[in-house]
Amino acid sequence: MRKIYLILVGIIIMASFLKAQSFEFVNDSEEVISGTTIVIPVTLNGEAEPHFKVKNITSTQVSARIEKSYIVGPAEGSNNNMCTPITTLSPSGACVTGTTTPVFILSANEISGEAHIYYEHGSNPGVTTIQYKVFNVDNESDYKVLNITFSTQTSVNIANSKSFSVYPNPAVNEVVIEHNWGKKAVIEVFDVLGKSVLKLNSNSTDRFVIDCSKWDNGYYFCRLYNEGKVEKTIKLVVAH
Repeated sequence: MRKIYLILVGIIIMASFLKAQSFEFVNDSEEVISGTTIVIPVTLNGEAEPHFKVKNITSTQVSARIEKSYIVGPAEGSNNNMCTPITTLSPSGACVTGTTTPVFILSANEISGEAHIYYEHGSNPGVTTIQYKVFNVDNESDYKVLNITFSTQTSVNIANSKSFSVYPNPAVNEVVIEHNWGKKAVIEVFDVLGKSVLKLNSNSTDRFVIDCSKWDNGYYFCRLYNEGKVEKTIKLVVAH
């Protein structure tokens, strides 16, 4: 019986390892980019040069790549490339028109330099949505994705887009939670063991300022429900 128990514990530990996530996408202010989709308006024959940074949220060194794939498009006549982010251990970047960047190395808790993207639209209206996936080259089940939509018709998309933000992340004594899912949205925060530590009903507000000064250091998961359905989950780090 003891042997079976140890085997089950080993399987659970291994499953947790495989599901572990090492990365977050962050903006210029080093704030975690909430959600998985960004919409960028472009004009006919126009250009866009967005960028993001990659953060290693673990306490160990990680070797990574960024892979791109089309979800929508590409729009007729468009082209794009992406550049490897510069890091302390990978000081030289490279821009590629292919689907995968060279390997770059992030030290523990390091935030990379900017990973530049260049997009040029064609002469016809259209939409291109590209998924950028940063993954651990030693464990490809460890990854984070960001979808960027380049569109000549973005007014409806932007107006109807749903957002859910948790910042600053990592948090020290206070964390702000914002969303635009309406009064029926419910937000719940769980610790790494799955225990609920906070539950918020939106009612008449879409912004909460939470005192987390007495929370234990570590990982938390902020989950947004809309009409009982899980819509968004954001990992939060608390580090006093």
